[in-house]
Amino acid sequence: GGNSDLGDPVYSVAHGIVVLARDMRMAWGNLVIVRHTFIEDNQRKVVDSVYAHLEKITVKEGQQVVRGQQVGTIGNNRGMYRAHLHFEL
Repeated sequence: GGNSDLGDPVYSVAHGIVVLARDMRMAWGNLVIVRHTFIEDNQRKVVDSVYAHLEKITVKEGQQVVRGQQVGTIGNNRGMYRAHLHFEL
């Protein structure tokens, strides 16, 4: 509750490549996008994981990450929101 998780670590959900790691300003704030590639039905497929409103980014664009690797810390986008992680796949 409140901002009790401000600064807590945020981890990548799977192995991948960081395709974006920067301050997007506005509503997103510090944003990391990791691209994950996998095979399904003998076809190569791609899904991105999105981590937004971060207080700190701990990876760089082009960097390979593994599942469970820290990509940032939970933030509040310069006080626009209470501390939380905006996560999407």
